[in-house]
Amino acid sequence: VINYLKLNHFDVYQSQLNQHIILQRFLDLNHLLKDIDCDRIIWTDVKDVIFQTNPSHWLNKNKNKPIIACSECITFKDDEWAVTNAGTSFPMEWEWLQNKTSHCAGTIAGDKEYIRDLFINIYRWSLTSSNPDQLSDQAAYNVLINQTQYKDIVQFTPQEDGFATQLGTVLIKKDHFGDKLLEPTPIVDDLIRNQKGEPFVIVHQYDRNPQLKQSIHNMYKDKIYTEPSKDNALGFSYENWLSIRSKGKYDTQYNDLLKDKRVIIVGPSPSLVGSGKGKEIDDYDIVIRINKGFPIEEGMESDLGSRTDIHYHCLHTHPACGGKIFYEEMKDKLCENIPLRRLGTIDDQVGPIVFLCSELSNYLNGSVIDVNGGQL
Repeated sequence: VINYLKLNHFDVYQSQLNQHIILQRFLDLNHLLKDIDCDRIIWTDVKDVIFQTNPSHWLNKNKNKPIIACSECITFKDDEWAVTNAGTSFPMEWEWLQNKTSHCAGTIAGDKEYIRDLFINIYRWSLTSSNPDQLSDQAAYNVLINQTQYKDIVQFTPQEDGFATQLGTVLIKKDHFGDKLLEPTPIVDDLIRNQKGEPFVIVHQYDRNPQLKQSIHNMYKDKIYTEPSKDNALGFSYENWLSIRSKGKYDTQYNDLLKDKRVIIVGPSPSLVGSGKGKEIDDYDIVIRINKGFPIEEGMESDLGSRTDIHYHCLHTHPACGGKIFYEEMKDKLCENIPLRRLGTIDDQVGPIVFLCSELSNYLNGSVIDVNGGQL
């Protein structure tokens, strides 16, 4: 799992496990957030959560307090698990907590510094629980957010507001809780929706229903398509191609070249190194390479292929963009936009650099000198 996350550009952090992970996660995040530059935190459990829409969009539109608490749609005293968990963990607070709506510690959002303070307090309260046999993070969380110092900065968010649904309560155990549920059961079709038909941003605890779990996993599974036939690319036709061209001014010289062809586009990504896909690339009818995808480095043919039928270059020669230009006609095209009608050289940079390093530039401050042949 860790390797998968890293390959998909997630930042992964590691810590020494000293308590149960359910409790220590709050301590770890408090430490972690100290050095992370961000304004907002969206915190969820890991194995049983999906995002159906972008949570930041919902928060931008609806958040009006520093902490978002998401309802479990049940009162503490009506949930047998909560009676045991919270009632035995914090018996002094249970007298008033039992009549409060339960809010889920697995879906929390809000402003970074408020979340940091909340999480270290959840951790400390969990360590002082009266029942060490219970993991008391959710009980501690609910005790805290209902106290005077927190409740005025917490936005207690009903399920029907659309941010998060806790399916373990409102769907999986709907028959068990019956009319004790405080909000309606979500609509389940292609997505999980509230009664207004809006997809919930966050769906939590879906894996407690095996059929729903499989359905959601199938929805998010990577789709693998069979290789298209040589007669025509999958899902695309020459008629589609002509239709696209009819909507604007396009160069028509590629029409016959690409008609009914199997085309592969190869970029400069290092992910091909060691892939052994060179022969597969060369077997396509047309091989198109983008920017630094051409020329092919000697000895890399087994990974990158050896053919190039079309090379597209963005005409930006910075190493992070298109890179070096190899054709006179491409250089000519680039130079059309330069008043001096030529590319710059190292020698062209020397004069301005010497000037900036000399006393002649002593009164120059906060200025940008563009050494670009006169481009505006």
